[in-house]
Amino acid sequence: MWRRGFEALDDEPGFVLGRDDGTSLEDQVRMRKNWPEITGAFALGIGVGAILGLLLAPQSGEETRTLLREKAQEGIDGAVEQGKRVVRKAQKAADGAKEFVNDAVEAGQGAYREARNS
Repeated sequence: MWRRGFEALDDEPGFVLGRDDGTSLEDQVRMRKNWPEITGAFALGIGVGAILGLLLAPQSGEETRTLLREKAQEGIDGAVEQGKRVVRKAQKAADGAKEFVNDAVEAGQGAYREARNS
């Protein structure tokens, strides 16, 4: 639920839009901008935990090293695939923006020619 009201900052009144739990809109935007760092730290924690679990598991050293190599390669392959997906999405967005701009330029040129000939 959202709330609206006034909140004093540095002895100056100001209008604040936020949620009923006291979180301001600015705080929510800041949290949304930090999600890649939070997600990355979470993934890193999972990875470190998995590696420690494997290192402490009752397996031979060679089996553990082989398993670590395989898991590391899977992680690298997953990261590369995710990167490729991001590149494809960015390329689609860029192509769409380029098409939009070209259409707008053509429409502007057509309107200019029509206005000039009138």
